Amino acid sequence: MRIPLVTVAMLWALLSCPKPALSATHDLVLHDPRRNRDVPLKIYAPSQMGMHPLIIVSPGFGGDRDGYVYLARAWSAAGYFVIVMTHLGSDRPAVLRYGAALALDPHASYGLQVERTTDVAYVLNGLDTLEREVLLSDGRIDRARIGVAGHSMGAGTALLLAGARGASPGDAPRSFRDARIRAAVAMSPQGPGAEGFSDGSWNSVQVPVMTMSGTLDVGIAGEPPQWRLEPFQQMPPTNKFQVTVQGARHLSFATGEAFHPCIVRETTTFWNAFLSSTTDPSQIVTVGACTVSSK
Repeated sequence: MRIPLVTVAMLWALLSCPKPALSATHDLVLHDPRRNRDVPLKIYAPSQMGMHPLIIVSPGFGGDRDGYVYLARAWSAAGYFVIVMTHLGSDRPAVLRYGAALALDPHASYGLQVERTTDVAYVLNGLDTLEREVLLSDGRIDRARIGVAGHSMGAGTALLLAGARGASPGDAPRSFRDARIRAAVAMSPQGPGAEGFSDGSWNSVQVPVMTMSGTLDVGIAGEPPQWRLEPFQQMPPTNKFQVTVQGARHLSFATGEAFHPCIVRETTTFWNAFLSSTTDPSQIVTVGACTVSSK
């Protein structure tokens, strides 16, 4: 369904009915009238009532709200609201139409990141309406405990919102920091030279961050797996973690593959440490194929 946040005209008689228990998922499309842009979402709600943290998920180039199911289900089961987004213009239809050209073009890919970060900000601006009019439940989103996760292009989106700086080639870097974001997980992030990132883009990231990449995780232009370590290496210390997954390729993080258990374990432990405060950060340790470095 398509729900403009400013009008929310499709609430019919539900507003006068008793509020039901939380359901597993909700599919909806928000509409940003300022940009005349739709923002499709899938919301995973925890089964427990009460106040819960929120994790926003930004997919990779070609991904959409129907992906990353293994992560969304695991994080929801752990007590988090999870919103998986579709970013129009860098979703599956865009890949089918343009192939990798958009992602490889430094000006175009930076423009996509501008739209993506604005999509996330728009969703966060509308949480009151979304919670009241769409979830229709006694479950509440804790505004003080919001995290953002992303894969590939979505990893760049997550890091920009967490405090990284980016720019179109030739322009001065700008900040996309959203103060509502308390922690971030970036799977297969870009190194310098892609999507508006350059040396120094990550040196202002102060919030807790977990970056993840695989030992076979090459870049779209053939960059070696070590290139994806640059964001972690350039971020200032304190609550920064790099998880290197032995044998994982770039798309391994989209479905989990054989690495599903350790990816879920590392990311959930990170969220529990920095969003719900139910776990000590010292519990973020090497498990199975996931090797952890920290600073």
